[in-house]
Amino acid sequence: MKKNIPIAEQLKKKYHKTEEVTNFKDMLYRSSDIYRSRTAFKQKDENGNIVTISYEQFKNDIVFLGTSLLEKGFLNKRIAVIGKNSYQWCVSYLAASIVGVVVPIDKELPANDVINFMNVSQTVCLLGDSKNLGSVLENIEKLKNPDTVFSSFDSDFTKAVSFSYLVQER
Repeated sequence: MKKNIPIAEQLKKKYHKTEEVTNFKDMLYRSSDIYRSRTAFKQKDENGNIVTISYEQFKNDIVFLGTSLLEKGFLNKRIAVIGKNSYQWCVSYLAASIVGVVVPIDKELPANDVINFMNVSQTVCLLGDSKNLGSVLENIEKLKNPDTVFSSFDSDFTKAVSFSYLVQER
């Protein structure tokens, strides 16, 4: 009869040595230390060229966005993230989860449902792409929190604070 050994301990012995990660911030800093200059993401720039983003840059972008969110007073507040899969979405999700409580919202939901989620969760900030932000802003009168901050992943969307502005080095 086998002893009741926790699964994590069994895996450590059977496969390979692992480090315990307790939160996103810890994971982020460890990954940056271990894989500093390695490629974490590849994405296309405005001209269609492939740009690589290192683990260190990924960590820095999350730290810079998190600092901006803290400066806006969002510590332990609900921060919503909506949009298609992208580098900006990943940075936003991790920064929001470290600073406060992240509220991930499905990008396919109609604006009324998005606003309902924001109202129920008492969201203070919405980070997302212009398509989703535009549909919410068209129905802004239904939003209970008039001080909600909107940040767009797209630099050409002028109705919201630019994501790139929030990620600038602090």
